[in-house]
Amino acid sequence: MKKWLDDVFLPGFAYARGGDKLADKEFLVVTAVGAPAEGYRAGGFNNYTIDELLRPIQQTAFYVKARYLPPISVYESVFIEDAAIKTEVKSLLPRIIGAQERPDEVYEKLLLKAEAAQIELISA
Repeated sequence: MKKWLDDVFLPGFAYARGGDKLADKEFLVVTAVGAPAEGYRAGGFNNYTIDELLRPIQQTAFYVKARYLPPISVYESVFIEDAAIKTEVKSLLPRIIGAQERPDEVYEKLLLKAEAAQIELISA
């Protein structure tokens, strides 16, 4: 991740004058951690929630005017068996894929499909 940040978060690209390439892009963190969810709270093993631990990443997204989405966390990942990993990934795919399209983009695609099929949609 550090290399990606170094390569992408550059002045003139991600911030500063002319640096608007990440503006309004969705920023989603997906993380797998070995500890159980209970370990990520005040007084727990890690003493902080995942949201609190990711605060610097959230601020980075804010700085480049990206839209930070709530993170996806997979807990106890060291104990997950292959079949459970596949199930977990399948359950997360709609959210990950959905995060890539804004509602207005989805609606625009729907309009284009309807037009191609010669269906008139009722607009609100």
